[in-house]
Amino acid sequence: MKSVYGEFYNPTKALSYKRPYIFSIGVRSIGKTTGWMIHLVLEAVKKDRHFIYLRRTENELRETAPTAIQD
Repeated sequence: MKSVYGEFYNPTKALSYKRPYIFSIGVRSIGKTTGWMIHLVLEAVKKDRHFIYLRRTENELRETAPTAIQD
């Protein structure tokens, strides 16, 4: 049976560790964003939940990064 993720990144193993934060880091164009979107859409449909897809521009990151994580 072919995975629903196809050739895109599959977050299933990362989620199995049950950590409060998960970072998917890798080279460009391996399908990290698409893989997570597939996972979120499937979960939303299966559990009747909602999610927000948020991206920031490079300028927005520069402006907000210094205060993003504070004590």
